[in-house]
Amino acid sequence: MTTSWRRFLLYVGLSIGLLLFLLQVRASYEAVQQHEFLLFQPVYLLAALVLNVLVYVLQMFAWAMIMRYLGVLLSLHQTLQGYLLSFLPRYIPGSLWGYWSRSQWLEQSCGIDYATSILGSVLEALALILTSLIVSGMYLYTRLTGFRRFVLAGGCVGLLGLTWLIIPRLAARLSKERTQSYPRKSNPLRIWLAAIVLYIALWMTYGGSILLIGNAVLPTPSGNLLGTTFSSSLSWLLGFIVIVVPTGIGVRELTLSTLLSAHLSLPLWQANLVAVISRLEIILAELGWLMVGLILSANTWWRNLSQHRSLSRNEEE
Repeated sequence: MTTSWRRFLLYVGLSIGLLLFLLQVRASYEAVQQHEFLLFQPVYLLAALVLNVLVYVLQMFAWAMIMRYLGVLLSLHQTLQGYLLSFLPRYIPGSLWGYWSRSQWLEQSCGIDYATSILGSVLEALALILTSLIVSGMYLYTRLTGFRRFVLAGGCVGLLGLTWLIIPRLAARLSKERTQSYPRKSNPLRIWLAAIVLYIALWMTYGGSILLIGNAVLPTPSGNLLGTTFSSSLSWLLGFIVIVVPTGIGVRELTLSTLLSAHLSLPLWQANLVAVISRLEIILAELGWLMVGLILSANTWWRNLSQHRSLSRNEEE
């Protein structure tokens, strides 16, 4: 795709997303002006921010486990340094630029071939999508009765089996020749299972952050963790599918506020406010981890430069 078309799609996606997001902000602001708004538990906002920081930790560790399943061992330093920094181009509409940029970083910094890194990205996307559907099904299971509940339970079990057993085996066949030069663990399915558990923990943590934000603005705290997890995971999924909007900005907030209002009986203005605050906290959490990545990258660059200067001096002597 030419640079002009990429730039055009970037502007279109950002414009649509920012428009939807600003409409959410405006609706929340007008609602706050019309209602007697109070932060009943401000400390919950700080706790929600901590959970959003933890969400990125779980995401990075789960991806590292997927790469380990493919036989690629990445250190903690490499994961923290490169995961988010190399993934920044995901803000370009299309959702693929971030994955391509990460593959380029893995090839240049770690010597990982593109075929392996792209397969890891495909597995990551599939794991995120399928686990979001699983946790959503867990919530719907508590809301249904009779035969529909039985069918949903069977569907969730089948989806879990597909995620844990079928998909990694297909990936293993695809990567058999491409990753044979990398060291493998004796039981790779345990590694894949660890990644799935981390993703489910990620969705529950994300839902917990939404729950805490809601409790910060509600006079009566709620304890419906499954409900907020259902709403947050489905809103993420829809934002991921709408690839023309970078990182689903605006789309996720609109979906989240609608689901929170429908399933948690929140007034729409409060649900809009929760969605807007959640996006702002996610941005703050990501900025924090980007700073960590920048510091680690600068430290690596300085260490390499010092070693190069030292070698140059030794050669001159």
